[in-house]
Amino acid sequence: MSTGRPPIKTPDIVDVEAALDHPRAETALTMARYDAQSEQQRILNDVLALGSDIGIVNLARIQKNISAVAEIKAFERINKSKAFRHIEIPGPDGVPRLAENIDDFCRVVFGGRGYKAMSDQKQMLDNLGEETYESATRIGLNRAQLRLLINLPEDTRSAVEEAMQAGSKSDVVTLIQSLANQLDEAKAKAEELKFEVAAKEDVLSTRSAQINALEEKLARVKTLPADEVKAELQSEATAHLNDTRGALIGKFSAAIAALFEHAETTGTEPDIAFMAGLVGQLQADLGALCDRFGIPDIAPALIPEWINDPAFKSLAE
Repeated sequence: MSTGRPPIKTPDIVDVEAALDHPRAETALTMARYDAQSEQQRILNDVLALGSDIGIVNLARIQKNISAVAEIKAFERINKSKAFRHIEIPGPDGVPRLAENIDDFCRVVFGGRGYKAMSDQKQMLDNLGEETYESATRIGLNRAQLRLLINLPEDTRSAVEEAMQAGSKSDVVTLIQSLANQLDEAKAKAEELKFEVAAKEDVLSTRSAQINALEEKLARVKTLPADEVKAELQSEATAHLNDTRGALIGKFSAAIAALFEHAETTGTEPDIAFMAGLVGQLQADLGALCDRFGIPDIAPALIPEWINDPAFKSLAE
């Protein structure tokens, strides 16, 4: 029988390397490497594509016979790409640097034209079509002339397109300006006719309202007793009289007074004959009205005394 301490049990040794799932770990590492390589390859592809577009732009600027449309197409691709952030451009001091933004990048690539200027050119290309834009750019039309061309109707624009193929820039510019002026005149005439039509419609509408009111009045008069109709007609005649007397006492009298004041200011004799003619016309109209309806003259005292003045009669003769 033995005595003393019990034997110490040796712990199990864990094989860490054996415990790892080597196939799964290797797969994860491979995928990570593949993703990183794919991202790098994508950036590289974008940079290479953008470099190709920059080459197209530079070539187009050097050789004017290269399509101007190709430059706009290159701008469209540059605008959609983010790869410009990875391409160095010359800085103000000549030291290469990365562009701050797309506008900064465009100004270097497109010879000082920024993002907005290139966007405007793209819009003009979309409005004119590739063939017309190409011809207009080739002969050197500026922005203002291109805008005039865009605003011309398509059937009129075809004449300009023919001129661009055969004529000089000055001939094309003269034609564009002439057609634009004709278009402005046509628009002005159309606007004038529009106002005339509106005015005629207003007159017709007023007349129609007046006719409707008169018809309603006649229909109502037919149903009223004779005494009420008479009273209403007298009231209406009195209202017209007041309007007429208001114009006579107000505006007409003021006009006569102005003629006398002018004569006094200038030291000349008032043109009594002329003024008498105006007043005489009113008297003649009133006399014709009396004769027409047999209305007696019940106010002879209202005839101005200067009518019987011998001085006036001598002037009249």
